[in-house]
Amino acid sequence: MVRFGGARHEVTVEGGTFAYLDAGERGAPVALCLHGFPDHPRSFEPILGALLSAGYRVVAPWIRGYRPSVCTGPYDPARLGRDAVELAAAFADGGKVLLVGHDWGAVAGWYAAARAPDRIAALVALAVPHPHAFLRNLRRHPQQLMRSWYVGFFQLPWLPERLLAAHDFAAVDRLYRASTVPPGRPLPYLDELVETLRRSMPGPLGPYRALPRGKAPRALVVRVPTLYLAGGHDPAVAVEMAEGQARYVEATFESQVFENAGHFLHHDLPAEVGERIVRFARRWAR
Repeated sequence: MVRFGGARHEVTVEGGTFAYLDAGERGAPVALCLHGFPDHPRSFEPILGALLSAGYRVVAPWIRGYRPSVCTGPYDPARLGRDAVELAAAFADGGKVLLVGHDWGAVAGWYAAARAPDRIAALVALAVPHPHAFLRNLRRHPQQLMRSWYVGFFQLPWLPERLLAAHDFAAVDRLYRASTVPPGRPLPYLDELVETLRRSMPGPLGPYRALPRGKAPRALVVRVPTLYLAGGHDPAVAVEMAEGQARYVEATFESQVFENAGHFLHHDLPAEVGERIVRFARRWAR
Protein backbone atom coordinates (compact mmCIF):
# COMPACT_ATOMS: atom_id res chain seq x y z
CA MET A 1 0.00 0.00 0.00
CA VAL A 2 1.26 3.47 -0.90
CA ARG A 3 1.62 5.73 2.14
CA PHE A 4 1.62 9.48 2.62
CA GLY A 5 5.01 10.86 3.54
CA GLY A 6 5.63 11.85 7.12
CA ALA A 7 5.73 15.59 6.45
CA ARG A 8 2.68 17.50 7.64
CA HIS A 9 1.82 20.86 6.14
CA GLU A 10 -0.55 23.71 6.96
CA VAL A 11 -2.70 26.05 4.93
CA THR A 12 -4.71 29.00 6.21
CA VAL A 13 -8.03 29.87 4.61
CA GLU A 14 -10.90 32.12 5.68
CA GLY A 15 -12.32 29.44 7.97
CA GLY A 16 -9.06 28.77 9.82
CA THR A 17 -5.81 26.86 9.58
CA PHE A 18 -5.89 23.26 8.35
CA ALA A 19 -3.14 20.67 8.58
CA TYR A 20 -2.85 18.21 5.73
CA LEU A 21 -0.88 15.38 4.19
CA ASP A 22 -0.15 15.29 0.49
CA ALA A 23 1.47 13.14 -2.16
CA GLY A 24 2.13 13.60 -5.85
CA GLU A 25 3.54 16.28 -8.10
CA ARG A 26 2.92 19.94 -7.45
CA GLY A 27 1.07 21.39 -10.40
CA ALA A 28 -0.81 18.15 -11.09
CA PRO A 29 -4.63 18.08 -10.86
CA VAL A 30 -5.69 17.95 -7.21
CA ALA A 31 -7.75 15.23 -5.57
CA LEU A 32 -8.98 16.74 -2.30
CA CYS A 33 -9.83 13.88 0.08
CA LEU A 34 -11.96 14.61 3.16
CA HIS A 35 -12.32 12.04 5.94
CA GLY A 36 -15.19 11.47 8.33
CA PHE A 37 -15.72 10.10 11.86
CA PRO A 38 -13.80 8.61 13.55
CA ASP A 39 -10.98 9.02 11.12
CA HIS A 40 -8.12 11.15 9.82
CA PRO A 41 -6.24 11.70 6.54
CA ARG A 42 -4.51 8.32 6.44
CA SER A 43 -7.95 6.82 5.84
CA PHE A 44 -7.29 7.39 2.13
CA GLU A 45 -4.01 5.49 1.91
CA PRO A 46 -5.70 2.32 0.59
CA ILE A 47 -6.73 4.24 -2.58
CA LEU A 48 -3.79 6.65 -2.64
CA GLY A 49 -1.84 4.59 -5.17
CA ALA A 50 -4.76 4.55 -7.62
CA LEU A 51 -5.14 8.33 -7.47
CA LEU A 52 -1.42 8.93 -7.86
CA SER A 53 -1.25 6.55 -10.82
CA ALA A 54 -4.04 8.56 -12.45
CA GLY A 55 -1.85 11.66 -12.27
CA TYR A 56 -3.36 13.41 -9.27
CA ARG A 57 -1.74 15.26 -6.45
CA VAL A 58 -3.62 13.96 -3.43
CA VAL A 59 -4.29 16.38 -0.58
CA ALA A 60 -5.89 15.03 2.60
CA PRO A 61 -6.54 17.48 5.44
CA TRP A 62 -7.68 16.91 8.98
CA ILE A 63 -11.22 18.26 8.75
CA ARG A 64 -12.63 20.86 11.14
CA GLY A 65 -12.76 19.52 14.68
CA TYR A 66 -9.68 17.30 14.33
CA ARG A 67 -6.36 18.62 15.58
CA PRO A 68 -3.95 19.80 14.32
CA SER A 69 -6.55 21.55 12.12
CA VAL A 70 -8.90 24.24 13.41
CA CYS A 71 -10.91 22.68 16.21
CA THR A 72 -13.53 25.37 16.83
CA GLY A 73 -17.00 25.61 15.35
CA PRO A 74 -19.37 26.21 13.82
CA TYR A 75 -19.59 22.59 12.71
CA ASP A 76 -22.83 22.60 10.72
CA PRO A 77 -22.82 20.94 7.27
CA ALA A 78 -22.84 24.28 5.47
CA ARG A 79 -19.65 25.32 7.30
CA LEU A 80 -18.00 22.00 6.46
CA GLY A 81 -18.95 22.62 2.85
CA ARG A 82 -17.42 26.09 2.93
CA ASP A 83 -14.25 24.59 4.37
CA ALA A 84 -14.10 22.25 1.38
CA VAL A 85 -14.61 25.11 -1.06
CA GLU A 86 -11.94 27.25 0.59
CA LEU A 87 -9.47 24.37 0.60
CA ALA A 88 -10.24 23.61 -3.04
CA ALA A 89 -9.53 27.22 -3.96
CA ALA A 90 -6.27 27.19 -2.00
CA PHE A 91 -4.91 24.00 -3.51
CA ALA A 92 -6.18 24.27 -7.08
CA ASP A 93 -4.79 27.80 -7.61
CA GLY A 94 -7.91 29.08 -9.29
CA GLY A 95 -8.78 25.75 -10.94
CA LYS A 96 -10.98 22.87 -9.85
CA VAL A 97 -10.43 19.78 -7.72
CA LEU A 98 -11.70 16.23 -7.74
CA LEU A 99 -13.39 16.07 -4.34
CA VAL A 100 -13.46 12.66 -2.66
CA GLY A 101 -15.31 12.58 0.64
CA HIS A 102 -16.14 9.79 3.07
CA ASP A 103 -18.76 10.02 5.83
CA TRP A 104 -18.75 13.64 7.07
CA GLY A 105 -16.31 14.36 4.25
CA ALA A 106 -19.04 13.24 1.85
CA VAL A 107 -21.52 15.59 3.53
CA ALA A 108 -19.05 18.43 3.08
CA GLY A 109 -18.63 17.36 -0.54
CA TRP A 110 -22.37 17.50 -1.29
CA TYR A 111 -22.58 21.03 0.10
CA ALA A 112 -19.40 22.18 -1.64
CA ALA A 113 -20.44 20.80 -5.01
CA ALA A 114 -23.85 22.46 -4.74
CA ARG A 115 -22.48 25.82 -3.63
CA ALA A 116 -19.32 26.17 -5.73
CA PRO A 117 -19.36 24.20 -8.98
CA ASP A 118 -16.65 26.57 -10.21
CA ARG A 119 -14.28 24.95 -7.66
CA ILE A 120 -15.29 21.29 -7.97
CA ALA A 121 -14.56 19.37 -11.17
CA ALA A 122 -16.36 16.27 -9.92
CA LEU A 123 -17.59 14.80 -6.65
CA VAL A 124 -17.07 11.29 -5.31
CA ALA A 125 -19.20 10.67 -2.22
CA LEU A 126 -18.46 7.54 -0.18
CA ALA A 127 -21.01 5.96 2.19
CA VAL A 128 -23.25 9.02 2.79
CA PRO A 129 -25.85 9.93 0.13
CA HIS A 130 -27.22 13.35 -0.75
CA PRO A 131 -28.68 14.93 2.44
CA HIS A 132 -32.10 15.52 0.86
CA ALA A 133 -32.30 11.89 -0.22
CA PHE A 134 -31.30 10.69 3.24
CA LEU A 135 -33.98 12.80 4.98
CA ARG A 136 -36.64 11.86 2.44
CA ASN A 137 -35.85 8.16 2.68
CA LEU A 138 -35.73 8.27 6.46
CA ARG A 139 -39.51 8.74 6.41
CA ARG A 140 -39.88 5.81 4.01
CA HIS A 141 -37.42 3.51 5.81
CA PRO A 142 -37.71 4.31 9.53
CA GLN A 143 -35.55 1.29 10.37
CA GLN A 144 -32.61 3.57 9.57
CA LEU A 145 -33.26 5.19 12.94
CA MET A 146 -31.91 2.05 14.59
CA ARG A 147 -28.72 2.29 12.54
CA SER A 148 -28.41 5.99 13.39
CA TRP A 149 -28.78 5.57 17.16
CA TYR A 150 -25.29 6.97 17.72
CA VAL A 151 -26.24 10.31 16.13
CA GLY A 152 -28.65 11.10 18.96
CA PHE A 153 -26.22 9.74 21.53
CA PHE A 154 -23.40 11.98 20.29
CA GLN A 155 -25.65 15.02 20.72
CA LEU A 156 -25.75 14.50 24.47
CA PRO A 157 -23.46 16.76 26.53
CA TRP A 158 -20.13 15.48 27.96
CA LEU A 159 -21.14 11.79 28.28
CA PRO A 160 -20.26 10.62 24.71
CA GLU A 161 -16.72 11.97 24.79
CA ARG A 162 -16.09 10.36 28.17
CA LEU A 163 -17.34 6.95 27.03
CA LEU A 164 -15.49 7.15 23.72
CA ALA A 165 -12.23 7.96 25.49
CA ALA A 166 -12.60 5.12 28.01
CA HIS A 167 -9.94 2.40 27.91
CA ASP A 168 -7.82 4.35 25.44
CA PHE A 169 -10.65 4.79 22.93
CA ALA A 170 -11.37 1.08 22.73
CA ALA A 171 -14.86 1.91 21.42
CA VAL A 172 -13.34 3.40 18.27
CA ASP A 173 -11.52 0.18 17.47
CA ARG A 174 -14.72 -1.80 18.09
CA LEU A 175 -16.69 0.54 15.85
CA TYR A 176 -14.24 0.12 13.00
CA ARG A 177 -14.05 -3.67 13.36
CA ALA A 178 -17.85 -3.87 13.26
CA SER A 179 -17.99 -1.72 10.12
CA THR A 180 -15.65 -3.75 7.89
CA VAL A 181 -16.20 -6.81 5.70
CA PRO A 182 -15.26 -9.32 6.89
CA PRO A 183 -15.82 -7.92 10.39
CA GLY A 184 -12.99 -7.85 12.87
CA ARG A 185 -10.15 -6.45 10.79
CA PRO A 186 -8.02 -4.08 12.93
CA LEU A 187 -7.58 -0.45 12.01
CA PRO A 188 -4.10 -0.11 10.47
CA TYR A 189 -3.35 3.28 12.02
CA LEU A 190 -5.25 2.99 15.31
CA ASP A 191 -2.54 4.48 17.55
CA GLU A 192 -2.27 7.60 15.41
CA LEU A 193 -6.04 7.98 15.24
CA VAL A 194 -6.40 7.58 19.00
CA GLU A 195 -3.85 10.32 19.56
CA THR A 196 -5.75 12.57 17.14
CA LEU A 197 -9.03 11.96 18.97
CA ARG A 198 -7.45 12.42 22.39
CA ARG A 199 -6.16 15.86 21.37
CA SER A 200 -9.36 16.85 19.56
CA MET A 201 -12.32 15.90 21.74
CA PRO A 202 -15.05 17.09 21.74
CA GLY A 203 -14.35 18.56 18.28
CA PRO A 204 -15.08 15.34 16.32
CA LEU A 205 -18.57 15.29 17.86
CA GLY A 206 -19.23 18.87 16.76
CA PRO A 207 -20.89 18.00 13.42
CA TYR A 208 -23.37 15.69 15.16
CA ARG A 209 -24.23 18.33 17.72
CA ALA A 210 -24.71 20.91 14.98
CA LEU A 211 -27.26 18.81 13.08
CA PRO A 212 -30.40 20.39 14.60
CA ARG A 213 -29.12 23.76 13.36
CA GLY A 214 -27.72 22.41 10.11
CA LYS A 215 -30.59 20.76 8.27
CA ALA A 216 -30.30 20.54 4.49
CA PRO A 217 -31.42 23.81 2.89
CA ARG A 218 -34.24 23.95 0.37
CA ALA A 219 -31.89 24.14 -2.60
CA LEU A 220 -28.95 21.75 -2.53
CA VAL A 221 -28.72 20.95 -6.21
CA VAL A 222 -25.41 19.56 -7.44
CA ARG A 223 -24.36 20.61 -10.93
CA VAL A 224 -21.06 18.76 -11.26
CA PRO A 225 -20.45 15.13 -12.31
CA THR A 226 -21.06 12.96 -9.27
CA LEU A 227 -20.21 9.39 -8.31
CA TYR A 228 -21.79 7.78 -5.25
CA LEU A 229 -20.24 4.60 -3.82
CA ALA A 230 -21.55 2.58 -0.89
CA GLY A 231 -21.02 -0.69 0.92
CA GLY A 232 -23.83 -3.22 0.84
CA HIS A 233 -23.07 -4.21 4.45
CA ASP A 234 -22.74 -0.72 5.89
CA PRO A 235 -24.09 -0.91 9.46
CA ALA A 236 -24.44 2.88 9.70
CA VAL A 237 -26.21 3.82 6.44
CA ALA A 238 -28.62 1.46 4.70
CA VAL A 239 -28.39 1.33 0.91
CA GLU A 240 -32.06 2.37 0.74
CA MET A 241 -31.13 5.81 2.05
CA ALA A 242 -29.68 6.66 -1.36
CA GLU A 243 -32.85 5.90 -3.31
CA GLY A 244 -33.80 8.68 -5.70
CA GLN A 245 -30.78 10.86 -5.03
CA ALA A 246 -30.11 11.33 -8.75
CA ARG A 247 -32.95 13.87 -8.80
CA TYR A 248 -30.72 16.25 -6.84
CA VAL A 249 -27.86 16.09 -9.35
CA GLU A 250 -28.27 18.11 -12.54
CA ALA A 251 -25.20 16.60 -14.17
CA THR A 252 -23.76 13.17 -14.89
CA PHE A 253 -24.60 10.90 -11.97
CA GLU A 254 -23.30 7.39 -11.38
CA SER A 255 -23.59 5.10 -8.39
CA GLN A 256 -22.47 1.66 -7.32
CA VAL A 257 -23.00 -0.53 -4.29
CA PHE A 258 -20.15 -2.87 -3.39
CA GLU A 259 -21.95 -5.81 -1.83
CA ASN A 260 -18.85 -7.14 -0.05
CA ALA A 261 -18.01 -3.90 1.73
CA GLY A 262 -19.08 -2.01 4.83
CA HIS A 263 -18.98 1.62 5.86
CA PHE A 264 -15.24 1.90 5.20
CA LEU A 265 -15.57 0.52 1.68
CA HIS A 266 -12.27 2.06 0.52
CA HIS A 267 -10.56 -0.09 3.16
CA ASP A 268 -12.56 -3.23 2.46
CA LEU A 269 -12.11 -3.19 -1.32
CA PRO A 270 -9.31 -0.68 -2.04
CA ALA A 271 -8.46 -1.98 -5.53
CA GLU A 272 -12.06 -2.03 -6.72
CA VAL A 273 -13.03 1.29 -5.16
CA GLY A 274 -9.84 3.01 -6.33
CA GLU A 275 -10.31 1.74 -9.88
CA ARG A 276 -13.94 2.88 -9.94
CA ILE A 277 -13.02 6.38 -8.77
CA VAL A 278 -10.22 6.68 -11.30
CA ARG A 279 -12.39 5.43 -14.16
CA PHE A 280 -15.02 8.04 -13.30
CA ALA A 281 -12.49 10.83 -12.86
CA ARG A 282 -10.76 10.15 -16.16
CA ARG A 283 -14.08 10.49 -17.89
CA TRP A 284 -15.60 13.45 -16.11
CA ALA A 285 -13.12 15.36 -13.95
CA ARG A 286 -10.61 16.62 -16.50
